[in-house]
Amino acid sequence: MMILNSGVCFNTVKVWRVIGVLVLILKVLVPVLLVITSVVPLFNALVAGNAEATKKAWITIGKKLAAGVIVFFIPSLVNASVKLLVGADYETEDVSYCVDCFSSPGSSECVQHVKAFDDLDKKEAEEFKENENKQSEIGNGSVNTNEPD
Repeated sequence: MMILNSGVCFNTVKVWRVIGVLVLILKVLVPVLLVITSVVPLFNALVAGNAEATKKAWITIGKKLAAGVIVFFIPSLVNASVKLLVGADYETEDVSYCVDCFSSPGSSECVQHVKAFDDLDKKEAEEFKENENKQSEIGNGSVNTNEPD
C-alpha cells in the first residue's frame, strides 16, 4: 500500500479513528437500548391484558427495529459508496485513511495510518525546533555566516 503523507484524510486520521470508535459504540448501544425500550412497554401491555396496547407495542417495536437496522447499516453503506466512487485506486488514495479508521478503528491498517501520522508529526516538530534554534542563533549573532568583513 502506498502511504501518502498529505491530504485531508491523512491529516485528520486521528479524528476519523475517534469517529470510528464512537460509531462502534453506537453499534453496540443502539440494539441494547432498542431491546430495553421495546420490551418494557410490551411487557406492560401484556400484563395489563389490553389487546389494543399490545398491538400498539408490537407496531412500535417494528418501527424501532427498522430504525435500528438503518442506523446499524449506515456506516457500511457509506464505506461501500466511498470505495465505489474511488474505484481501483482506493489503496493509493488519501481516502483510504478516512475509510479504514472510520470503519475499523482498531484494525492494523488504521493503527499504521495513525503511526505514520505521528511519525511525520514528530519529524515536522523536530524540524520546526531546529529552524527555530537556527533563527534564534542568527538573531543573537552567534552563527558565523562566513561572510568577509
